[in-house]
Amino acid sequence: MPKVSLIIPTFNRDKVLCDSITCALNQDYSDYEIIVVDQSDSHDLETQGFLNRLPTSVRIINHQPPSLTGARNRGIQEARGEIVVMIDDDVIIKNDFIKQHLKYYDDPDVVGVTGRIQQDNKYVNKAMPFFKDEFLRWVSPHTFSDKNKKEAFRLAGGNFSVRKESAIQVGLFDENFIGTAWGEEIDFSLRLRLLDKKLIYNPAAYIYHLCEKSGGVGNRARFSAFSVYSKPYNLAYLIEKNNLNKRFYPLLIWYIYRPLFCKKDYLSPKGIGFILRGQYYFLTGLLGGYKKGMACKKILREKLTDGCK
Repeated sequence: MPKVSLIIPTFNRDKVLCDSITCALNQDYSDYEIIVVDQSDSHDLETQGFLNRLPTSVRIINHQPPSLTGARNRGIQEARGEIVVMIDDDVIIKNDFIKQHLKYYDDPDVVGVTGRIQQDNKYVNKAMPFFKDEFLRWVSPHTFSDKNKKEAFRLAGGNFSVRKESAIQVGLFDENFIGTAWGEEIDFSLRLRLLDKKLIYNPAAYIYHLCEKSGGVGNRARFSAFSVYSKPYNLAYLIEKNNLNKRFYPLLIWYIYRPLFCKKDYLSPKGIGFILRGQYYFLTGLLGGYKKGMACKKILREKLTDGCK
């Protein structure tokens, strides 16, 4: 059986991080290491004591500046395992979690595995009923609640595994995604699919996502201008960089627009004022991501042209 590296990127989390590591230590698979990529400003005394007492099978790697994609890449680069498993820092996993991820790697055509994610529905932005295209249907995390094994279109960022060699071959995660890095795992999956290999969805590789409000890369604070800017930025960057169908624009814009602005918290003079200002942040982010995606596409074209000379 292959050596596995279980990677946990973390940012400003304490008790839930300790609980996630404890679950990771109790796997019924022998040949694995745990890598915690810690981007935190600091930890409370109890958490720091817990981290100091961890066995040598757990490596704590401090990483700055904070970046979800940067932390993922650092973990993959530091990994000693042939298979890399990635989870969030606020999850509960079962003892057979690693074994379930390894179940399909005997097939050389399988490059990655993703699993079932259970979480509170208020944190799940469901796909629209008219999302008929396979790409659109797999955009929503709701897709990862299915109980049937099948071939996957993409990996879920908080619950996936990949062959380390293949991750490096496709250039790792794109660190141009900003903020919560919405779309980064979709972009990574699209590049893995270019290898003409398979991604597998195994519902038995199960996690419970706690959606901890404190810490993490997600900003669940009200009136966050950067959250409103970064999501459309990442959306436009994803579409332009990967030359996706332009008809996805209105569908995906509405998909991310609703949870950003349709909140009961905004039914106040301050909230209404923020919604009005937020339209500027949203449109500016969309334009910024479009420009960045076009620039990236131009660079890729030039590299291909140079390679043909």
